[in-house]
Amino acid sequence: MTDQLTVQNTPSGTFTGIGVGPGDPELLTLKAARLIESADIIAYPSTTRKESTARAIAQKHILPGQGEFPVRLPMSNDRTETEIIYDQAALSIDQFLRQGQNVVFLCLGDPMLYGSFIYLYQRLKQQHKIDIVPGINAFSAASAVSQVPLTILEQSMILLAGYSSDELLNTALAQHDSIIILKAGQHRQRITALIKKSGRLNDAVYIEHASKPEQKIYRNINALPDGPGTYFSLFLVTKR
Repeated sequence: MTDQLTVQNTPSGTFTGIGVGPGDPELLTLKAARLIESADIIAYPSTTRKESTARAIAQKHILPGQGEFPVRLPMSNDRTETEIIYDQAALSIDQFLRQGQNVVFLCLGDPMLYGSFIYLYQRLKQQHKIDIVPGINAFSAASAVSQVPLTILEQSMILLAGYSSDELLNTALAQHDSIIILKAGQHRQRITALIKKSGRLNDAVYIEHASKPEQKIYRNINALPDGPGTYFSLFLVTKR
């Protein structure tokens, strides 16, 4: 992809990845709000149904007259189509920047932690000036709303995705004081079974939609409903 974009010597706009936080619009940083309001183009990931959680969080700061560029991503495990969409989006953003327009890309949580922004950053970093504004991530929000400390003193912590293998999850549960398991909803029954087997049932809390109105906290993961949960979910397993 990068060889399709040539390095330019003329001044261009800046491409900024902005973390909009976990869901509560009041958790957007002052810097993020300022840069969103001053941008020429607001880009953001959305579903093929035109839904965008990131845009909804930042909506208050998107002003009349600003251009919008949704990047419509399929909800699929097959990366082939997704990579093509990122290629096409990078070419469009490249053109905006070459016209001297400043482009921000809104990203849930932090843009450099499982963020869609990363795939555009990799395609554009050699050609354009890029800035990154960190955001409050989901597990920090989950820790706050559940009032469960993540680590203290010499405790170790590991961050994993819900689709991690049983072997990797079992190793983490055995070796670390604190385990954060993100994007857990589709795998929550399997993860719950592994936590029980590890003997750490009383250490575990499951949170969905941390900081949002639909937030749910399960301090007894035995009480979780059958079936999968939402994409916006995680387990905190912390040594008490």
